[in-house]
Amino acid sequence: MKNIIFVTGTNTGVGKTFFICNLLKRLYEKYPKLKKKVIGYKLIETGVRLYPEDALRISKINGFYIPPLYTFIYPLAPFDAANLEKRTIKKEKVIEKLKELSKKFDLVFIEGAGGIEVPIFPFYTFLDLVKELNLKTILVSENKLGTINNTLLSAKVLKDNLFAIYLNTRKDEQDISQQVNLRTLNLYLRKKYMINAFVTDSIDYIIDRIISNFSFQ
Repeated sequence: MKNIIFVTGTNTGVGKTFFICNLLKRLYEKYPKLKKKVIGYKLIETGVRLYPEDALRISKINGFYIPPLYTFIYPLAPFDAANLEKRTIKKEKVIEKLKELSKKFDLVFIEGAGGIEVPIFPFYTFLDLVKELNLKTILVSENKLGTINNTLLSAKVLKDNLFAIYLNTRKDEQDISQQVNLRTLNLYLRKKYMINAFVTDSIDYIIDRIISNFSFQ
């Protein structure tokens, strides 16, 4: 599934939905013909009481609603949330949904739940899904103190599947590390771990790289 990009985070609450929504909004502005050809999708959403908030935010940008494959009440990892509700997430159903979206659209951004090693099934995490389907992945990380450790750990396990790292800078949370994180992460990613990906805080730059790396009808 070469036209699926998986979007994960270094943790929960780092801005995955924010990233997908803003990326799609900007992509549609720059390339209007790609609207309805390139979409975002929340695969599994936990912590759902009345409605799936993340899925609705993404669907609003898409221009049409695609419900998550699974929703759960408890704000936990999908595996744990499903267990508490005495339900089972079926791997074949997940893969079938991804194949369906892959055939229907030119490019699909799939948002996971939490970080890359969050469990979906027994002894099977989102990382296992990425590796099994060989999905290109964008890692969303917060630009703040502590992000270097968390980001490099996630990048090391993703390895060749890592397409880009988006460094999410929140203007209301300023600290001195924000001035050096981008440079340091790029340096270590390429020179120490030899991972052929890039770190950026620019959504436009990511869009440019997507346009040059993926084909559109």
